[in-house]
Amino acid sequence: MASKRLKKRKRRITKPPKRRQRRASLLITDDIKRILDEAANVSGRSPNQEAELRILLAFEWQEIMGNRLEKLMRTIVDLMAEVRKSESNFLLELRRRGWAPIHGTFNWKPPGVEPQSGFTGE
Repeated sequence: MASKRLKKRKRRITKPPKRRQRRASLLITDDIKRILDEAANVSGRSPNQEAELRILLAFEWQEIMGNRLEKLMRTIVDLMAEVRKSESNFLLELRRRGWAPIHGTFNWKPPGVEPQSGFTGE
């Protein structure tokens, strides 16, 4: 009986469980297929592995960024509208104070100053 206890039990070494894979068919354009194949060739992965990685990265990006990108775009649009409004008010204020735009340039001349024509008169 003592010998039975001392006897080591042989265990089989098992492989780690494989990820369960499912088949998913996608219809993609020729351009996307070409880009996917080129990326797969560069990375050394199969086109299927490359597509899976790209999809995973897209979901991770969405999880990390959430709707921040949308908020950022809205903020940029609002700021641009504010700048246009401020610029418009600024230009009106310049005119009110007697400044005048110089034709053909983005420059303004102060009140009471005539712009030089650039021609020399004799």
